[in-house]
Amino acid sequence: MSKIKIFYSIIVVLVILNIALLAALSLGNVPNNRHQRHDDHRRRPITEVFDLTDQQVQKFEKSKRDHSVSIRRLNDDIKRSSRQYYLCTDEAEKDSLMGIVTGLNEQFYKANARHINDLRTIINPDQSDRLEQFVKGLTSNRPPRPPRR
Repeated sequence: MSKIKIFYSIIVVLVILNIALLAALSLGNVPNNRHQRHDDHRRRPITEVFDLTDQQVQKFEKSKRDHSVSIRRLNDDIKRSSRQYYLCTDEAEKDSLMGIVTGLNEQFYKANARHINDLRTIINPDQSDRLEQFVKGLTSNRPPRPPRR
């Protein structure tokens, strides 16, 4: 009889622990604020980073559309040329394709530089102090720090 009571009490304790664990998992589903904070800042619009006026936003949106079209075209060309390069077996043709891929990458960097220069012409001198920190954030693997005000 004693073994049955011990077995029964062990089962009751395990059931209570399971219920407590399920409650903790379902109620404790709180996002990790540290990661959420980085993601929120990374997705923060440029219009907020630089506190752009309505007129500046209109100029920036046009520049952004033009840049997106240019970058999308270049990305497609780079992917297509890279695919051809990796599938190619002729060394002379590979050298030619490498030159094409290198030239496309150069155009890609120049397009990004043009877009940053467009942004530089859109912002006011009092907003330009945030540009360096913004570019550092774009070129790092870590999320950019919020600009100091």
